[in-house]
Amino acid sequence: MDELEFRASLRDALDHTTAPPSMPPGGALQAGRRAARRRTLAAGAAGAGVLAIVTALGLVVATAGSGARQAAGPGAPSPAPLASGNGPSVSVTPSPVPIGTGGETKPVWPTGVDGSPQGDRTARAGRKADAAKALAAHVISLVPAGYTAVPDAPMNIVQAQFEDKVGGQDRWSYLVTLEIRKGATAGQLIVEVYEPGLRPGAGLCDLIFWSAPGTCTTVQSGGQTVALSTGGKTDDRLDKWSTYRYPDGTTVYVAQSRQGNFSPENTAPPLTELPFDDQRLAALALDQAFHIVA
Repeated sequence: MDELEFRASLRDALDHTTAPPSMPPGGALQAGRRAARRRTLAAGAAGAGVLAIVTALGLVVATAGSGARQAAGPGAPSPAPLASGNGPSVSVTPSPVPIGTGGETKPVWPTGVDGSPQGDRTARAGRKADAAKALAAHVISLVPAGYTAVPDAPMNIVQAQFEDKVGGQDRWSYLVTLEIRKGATAGQLIVEVYEPGLRPGAGLCDLIFWSAPGTCTTVQSGGQTVALSTGGKTDDRLDKWSTYRYPDGTTVYVAQSRQGNFSPENTAPPLTELPFDDQRLAALALDQAFHIVA
């Protein structure tokens, strides 16, 4: 299990947790501090528990036409993914509804293609899932000469994920991770797209992807301003990525990594050279195929 799966599984587990009863502010503060200490102590043992959650929730689905496997991922964002952003803090759980007489609640997910609420935040059919599959197909088409896409790599991710309601509308993110090869070495292309309202109110260099960048500069590409970032200060999985936010608020991240996947079992030698130079990486963030309206 990699960290993208960990994140998505943990979020879904929390989404299905019964809300605790209210308590006075003083007691809540003390309880919060105790919970923080428990989380710190439990962090090292979380992996085994999340593996069980992933198995139980069935968060891996096959993408159509490519053989790639989708693991609910930053998340991941986004994946994501350990994807995260500045801007206003928003909830990641829809409004709960009662499920019993004891005050238990469960989240209400967006409506699926069968007219019923989804079982979790990931769309596995319908226009959102189709948009993620189309995104994956386009990412494959961008692999430059000298590199080979591996669309059926087991750690690839193709995912449409409900993030939150913004202005009363469901807002989604779309994540694609694609393993690429050059000779015996392996790396990844990663694209994540957030619908309007999910990454508001910050400059491009403040729109954190999976971690805060080591460096970030803005450049002009096609008459638009794009941010170019390099390896995170505390997270070295991504080597370089570009960020662009459309006027409607849709935010696009295009990243490249020298690692074929982020699993501890990954044994493939890393790429010695990234596939895209800075100019091409900035231009890719403006690719209209990444401006998803689904």
